[in-house]
Amino acid sequence: MIRELSNPIDVFVQHIGYCKCIAWIDYGPGTNTMWKCRVYATGKVINAYDDSVMIYPNAADGEVELQVPKDWEKPAPSNSHKVD
Repeated sequence: MIRELSNPIDVFVQHIGYCKCIAWIDYGPGTNTMWKCRVYATGKVINAYDDSVMIYPNAADGEVELQVPKDWEKPAPSNSHKVD
């Protein structure tokens, strides 16, 4: 089942960064829910499993800043293709 969100959710996706979730895809009880997200930095649309998504807190509810684990941050670009 695909569920388009009428109120998109700001999320942090592991190794991707700040995104907006626009839909959920539920394949059933045997599979993680897929989050359909738009990456703010690039506009690219990605799919992310629910165990790699953190929802940003709602300040209106008195929630505090999102604490993103260091190992979830976007890896630095590789220079492995650099030719001297």
